[in-house]
Amino acid sequence: MVEKRSKPLLLVITRDEGGEGGTAYYINEGEIVGLVRAYSLPILLFGVSRFLVRRRQTPNRPAS
Repeated sequence: MVEKRSKPLLLVITRDEGGEGGTAYYINEGEIVGLVRAYSLPILLFGVSRFLVRRRQTPNRPAS
């Protein structure tokens, strides 16, 4: 019999400090898709900017 594996789980732990010095912790389940979406745009923009900077810095070679 084949055992089914569960989907990956992302735990989100939030710490909330109250006004009188009290601290509360909340544990929730997060979505992995949201995490990927949040980090993909900055990584993509970094890659594009790095490509453009490297392309500008390459010396022009004379045609042979």
